[in-house]
Amino acid sequence: MQNVRACLTELESLSSATTSESRRAVLRRLSDLFLTTSQQQGESDSAVFGEVIGRVASEAGEDARAELSLRIADRANTPRNLALSLANDTIAVAQPMLEHSPVLNTQDLVSIAQSQGPEYSLAIAKRRELAQPVTDVLVSKGDEPVLQTLAGNDGASFSPAGYKTLVKRADTNLEINDTISERSDLPANLRGDVRDNVERGFEQLGPSVGGLSLGDIADDISAGSDIPDIDPVKSKYRREVDHLHDSGNLSEDTVLRFVRARDKESAAYAISKLMGLAPRVIGGTLACGNAFAIAIIVKAAGFTRRALDDLIDLFKAKGTNTAQILADVRMLHTAVDTPTAYKIMRFLKVRMATEAAA
Repeated sequence: MQNVRACLTELESLSSATTSESRRAVLRRLSDLFLTTSQQQGESDSAVFGEVIGRVASEAGEDARAELSLRIADRANTPRNLALSLANDTIAVAQPMLEHSPVLNTQDLVSIAQSQGPEYSLAIAKRRELAQPVTDVLVSKGDEPVLQTLAGNDGASFSPAGYKTLVKRADTNLEINDTISERSDLPANLRGDVRDNVERGFEQLGPSVGGLSLGDIADDISAGSDIPDIDPVKSKYRREVDHLHDSGNLSEDTVLRFVRARDKESAAYAISKLMGLAPRVIGGTLACGNAFAIAIIVKAAGFTRRALDDLIDLFKAKGTNTAQILADVRMLHTAVDTPTAYKIMRFLKVRMATEAAA
């Protein structure tokens, strides 16, 4: 490493009396040298790199430091003093280090989360793995984007107290509660709290739609939604639907093709893929044969009136006269806007998830 150290000294000297653009070029050459010799470096060599690169970086502009951070963020041998310096820099510089650097330990992350702003906490929340002391801090001080990111991070580990704080701070935010409800490690004793959160949030949508109570609509939809008449996952056209969805070609016309073939499972599976909701939620809701439920699904999916009529005819409860209910259902379809309809479906998803696991 003697030649490398000599090169380091030469490069550092070049930065002492140059423009900021030249310093950026020197910094890039230093990081190139660090990356190309990383397999040969011992602990003392790494320390030298950290000291030299750190001095040059401190005199370079933010863009140059951000570029450096991005290049070395995932390196396990990044000098610790350099990693800490970059992780506490402006968020543009710090973000790659906070998201990826294996050099930063639990205490480093806790300290940064406690002392820096929400953008730093959000970057930390995106790490592949997070220990409980880190998530304890993040759930106590993080804003909604931080809580949402944490809830969706499968590599985040929560202490019992941390989980309780996360659920409490989620409050009536449907997005966060929906994500929490999908976690396999959510303690059973908190599932009722998640359900209570979304119940209160659902009440805030408004007292009624078209003269109908939202609570009554939700109760009617979910009543009997566990009837195992339809299992969308068993659709014989599942592969075709997945392919159409992945290629961006899945549409209402595909659903209507299954409806007209009287293929309930395939129709339900295609709807679930279009809406981004679990097949069980759509299948269970359709299985109850509730016309209002079908109207909400059609509205949430952005389907046309034609799809509404055809789906009601296919999934209506036995003994129901289609002509008698279409007027009421069309009124509901008109009265409920698409965002509200989608929120109703998300609400039902969380309700079903928390009740099933309770």
